[in-house]
Amino acid sequence: MQALHIPHVQKTLGRGRINSAKAKPCRPGGNLGPVVLVVLDGWGISEEKRGNAILAAKTPIYSGLLEKFPNSRLTASGVDVGLPPGLMGNSEVGHLTIGAGRVVIQKLTIISKTIEDGSFFVNPVLLKATSQVKEKGTLHLIGLLSDGCVHSSLDHLNGLIELARRQGVKNLVIHPILDGRDTPPKSALNFVRALESRLDPAEKIGVVCGRYFAMDRDSRWERTEKYWRALILSEGKSATTGAQAVDDAYGQGQTDEFVEPYIVNAIPINEGDSVICFNFRPDRVRQISRVLTQEHFDGFARPKVPKIYYACLTEYDETLGLPVAFDAKTMRTPKVEDTLPEILACHHIGQFHTAETEKYAHVTYFFNGGKEPPEEGEVRQLVP
Repeated sequence: MQALHIPHVQKTLGRGRINSAKAKPCRPGGNLGPVVLVVLDGWGISEEKRGNAILAAKTPIYSGLLEKFPNSRLTASGVDVGLPPGLMGNSEVGHLTIGAGRVVIQKLTIISKTIEDGSFFVNPVLLKATSQVKEKGTLHLIGLLSDGCVHSSLDHLNGLIELARRQGVKNLVIHPILDGRDTPPKSALNFVRALESRLDPAEKIGVVCGRYFAMDRDSRWERTEKYWRALILSEGKSATTGAQAVDDAYGQGQTDEFVEPYIVNAIPINEGDSVICFNFRPDRVRQISRVLTQEHFDGFARPKVPKIYYACLTEYDETLGLPVAFDAKTMRTPKVEDTLPEILACHHIGQFHTAETEKYAHVTYFFNGGKEPPEEGEVRQLVP
């Protein structure tokens, strides 16, 4: 997806260029009535004909809007939305930028720069996670193994492995979560092989699992429980290597996202261990973070709740009270303020945000600048 037409909007995502050759001017004054912002998820603009269903389709309403009203073609990737040059945008970044009305430097970019300048390796939260297990215990790394750069970054995982080596951590276990949504559905095998090839003998693969179970965000606790039982109780299918686990899952007709938990090395998360979750995007690791750390939890029965040091790469949920390696202060980024929802609320204009479960967080949390509570006069509806 290269760009997106949004009638009436001239500058929202990065640098817009106006296409007004056939546009009719809007009539000044008068009551415009409700104003609707509709996000056509997955709808983009490209002149490439091969495999382009949008270009091939008959779209009389959409085409009619472009004929009759002012519109812009907006850049939705790379530096124009606060990402590294050439990196594809995504739904979180898009909604955050639309709501902010300006370029917001993304967490991915900021954290990656700390690896380049070396400050990543002296981050106090990350150092505490390693120091807790130098003499006794295990450092566990949990996160999405993917080059999609939507929820996580391979550079960040590699940085954590390097940090553990520099700090002399004797026992390191990585629990890779397989993608298949922001990457091709059978791409995980290459990622797992590459990871295993660079590990030292004392560095192990623990649980291999698809994001369908490990990164649920819709309170489908039976999925999260399956992953939790693999991490804490070493319950799951067995494999001798991570690559064998993925290959076996493929043989059973499972694609990356839906791979059930495999135990490669039965090294569960135990009392006194440290865990670093290396996803930078919060919404899909809140559930597993909650169930691994919170004493009071009623989503499902847990036979035991080991006391661990659990570090979040970014702020996942303030109510969890967990250490955060890169919070707003550490990243030296100002809070995203004066968002569209805030401005509407300040002018006492009502607003209604609605989406189904997969995009509800985007039209609320991300659209509101990374703030969970609704603004005054903001009504939300989750469509099941």
